[in-house]
Amino acid sequence: TVHGVKEEVLPPVDDEFARLVGDFETLDQLRAAVRDELRQHKERALRERLERQVVQEVVDQAEVDLPPQLVAQYARDAEEHVARSLDNQGLTIQQYIKLTGRTTTQFHEELQHQARQSLKRAFVLEAVADAEHIAVSDEEIEAEVCRLVEDEERARQALEREEIRRRIASDLREQKTVARLVDIATEGAGPIASQAASATEAAGSSQEQETDEQQ
Repeated sequence: TVHGVKEEVLPPVDDEFARLVGDFETLDQLRAAVRDELRQHKERALRERLERQVVQEVVDQAEVDLPPQLVAQYARDAEEHVARSLDNQGLTIQQYIKLTGRTTTQFHEELQHQARQSLKRAFVLEAVADAEHIAVSDEEIEAEVCRLVEDEERARQALEREEIRRRIASDLREQKTVARLVDIATEGAGPIASQAASATEAAGSSQEQETDEQQ
């Protein structure tokens, strides 16, 4: 038996509504803010897609000889990371491989492929950064740490740890390198792939020498 139907009454979309939902005086201000937020979101998405496309083109065109030992070590580290993550979920790697319908050989081949792709990307971006003389200042590192860690005392402690400073510096240098590649690609300064290939050739030999010395 239906005893009654209640109709939901929505508040009128007017200036009062705008003041209720945010720091706006009028409905026009609210609408403008929504449009601006949507535009910024779209611009960020487009920028991120462009960055991925430009970097991928540069990496695809570059020739990098990766030491097999380095690839193997990277793949082992990746496998250990996967194992720890699965262990937190109560799974083993063998159980995970079975659940995903792959063989152990396929799993390790995928890790090797991912290792080569990640290392090649890192080497190429490092070469471009060197060729473009991209650097990160102490001020930039400190500003980034303060942005990530709002608490002043925790930020100070983080800045005292050299490994954190190195990681932040590396991340910022990569961001600046990607931004530089996008600038080159959108400035009409010629095919980005050929420019990046030249940059990697100039720095490639020194990168290999450093790897040999570390081994």
